[in-house]
Amino acid sequence: MSGPEVLSRLFAAAPLESLLMATGAELVECPIEDDEFLGGVVERKDGRVFLAMPPGRPAVERETMARDLLARIVGVERRAA
Repeated sequence: MSGPEVLSRLFAAAPLESLLMATGAELVECPIEDDEFLGGVVERKDGRVFLAMPPGRPAVERETMARDLLARIVGVERRAA
């Protein structure tokens, strides 16, 4: 198994809170009420990173989107489940 595959598996298995702490990202609610908006990344000039997620979405959707956004931030390829 190659390094990227190991990293991808570890990334998928780690608790979301651990991934947020490891990347320094913060999960925040975003008031966008568009049903098509599932979340986005905001990177401030000072380097802080926020995952902006709409409120009221199912927990599994928030978890999946947060993991996908974090994977994009750190360059980890996500495998389809």
